[in-house]
Amino acid sequence: METGTLKGIVEDVQHTVSPGKGTYGIKITCRFGDERLAGTIWFSDKAMGFARTQLRSIGFDPDRDLKEVVDLVDTEITVTVGQENYKGVDRYKIERFGSDEASDEIIAKAQEAIRAIGKGKSAEEVDEPTFH
Repeated sequence: METGTLKGIVEDVQHTVSPGKGTYGIKITCRFGDERLAGTIWFSDKAMGFARTQLRSIGFDPDRDLKEVVDLVDTEITVTVGQENYKGVDRYKIERFGSDEASDEIIAKAQEAIRAIGKGKSAEEVDEPTFH
């Protein structure tokens, strides 16, 4: 397995709840050739905005019914894979769904926002571009 931005095929999607606080999450298992990794998008109060961003980055409209996220099975998505040491064992993990690379659409939104501010709009009047 390698680290960085990778494309994988969604193999499984499960709705889950964390054992400690009971936080809802969507666990997504991806296949990268012969290897598989799973990651979870958590929906805590603090992570709600990031959860929306991650869903959009893998091609799922966060305004759809979350039960429909299973529609992603067999689709190709982009994830960022990293390494961690968990209880003394090095392992790979999905750090986030999506990548740090800005798409042409994101660049265009940023350009539009910066031009609007240059034409007299305040920063509060301009939607902040989302970079994932």
